[in-house]
Amino acid sequence: MTDESTCSDGFAGTAMNKNLKAAIRGGIVTVAQLTSNALALINNYASIRG
Repeated sequence: MTDESTCSDGFAGTAMNKNLKAAIRGGIVTVAQLTSNALALINNYASIRG
């Protein structure tokens, strides 16, 4: 779920402005990091409770 490269593969080969492509990639990386952190927190909480 946190593999940002598979998400950005959808933009490979498209005729898109490279600045826009870099901005989208930055957003994807940020979302992947936030998702990873959230999952780690949930997993930690679950291990304490269970």
